[in-house]
Amino acid sequence: MPDLDLAGIAPAARVFELLHPARPVLLELGGPPLDVGAWADRVRHVRATTTGPWVLPLLGEVPAPSGVLVRPDGHVAWVGEGATDGLAEAMSAWCGRPYRRSRIGVCGMSSSRYSGPSGAKPNRP
Repeated sequence: MPDLDLAGIAPAARVFELLHPARPVLLELGGPPLDVGAWADRVRHVRATTTGPWVLPLLGEVPAPSGVLVRPDGHVAWVGEGATDGLAEAMSAWCGRPYRRSRIGVCGMSSSRYSGPSGAKPNRP
């Protein structure tokens, strides 16, 4: 991923500055709205515009995509060209399974079913 200047965010930043917290970044650069949805606890979503050309090694100058999922190491995990096709799959592959709010209790079991190591229900006042 090129280290581009980003505009439209406060304060203005460069792409690599967004990677300092060691979290993936979903850059929304135009096109259809992107949503981190169930990955919001793990992926930073930034709506911005870029200034200057996109220059990639071996390819040279390329048109800016509408969205990019950038891994914490700066490599690109997904590129959107006016669509969100493949974004959920890329986020699952690089950021883990989506988190769904549920009534999960201890160790992923419903608290109403938890029965401790001996099989007895925990004492509750």
